Amino acid sequence: MSDSFQERRKHVRYDHKFLLFFYVKDQKDVTYEMSQVNNISLSGINFSSCAKFPKGSILCLELKTPFTENKIEIEGVLLECIEIAAGKIYRMRIEFKDIPQQTMDVLKKIESY
Repeated sequence: MSDSFQERRKHVRYDHKFLLFFYVKDQKDVTYEMSQVNNISLSGINFSSCAKFPKGSILCLELKTPFTENKIEIEGVLLECIEIAAGKIYRMRIEFKDIPQQTMDVLKKIESY
């Protein structure tokens, strides 16, 4: 990754592996389980998925971390969905939207972990 790219980031990305569930907003009846978070920051998350979604999709994420007994619920916009293994694995890049303060507090704990 180039230095100029790194300088454009709002927040540093951290390589932590947490359990993640997600669904497309307004389609909660279809939940996708994801067990590999690639990295996370105060402004977004990158993870792998077996399902492909169009850019701009609004995803609701439920993240479980060792910093709280409850799951963290965060909404985000899909910025990019890159096919990693033909028709099987996709890398998802999400930008968080409207993060509640309680969730931001947990994200800051992740950052300092």
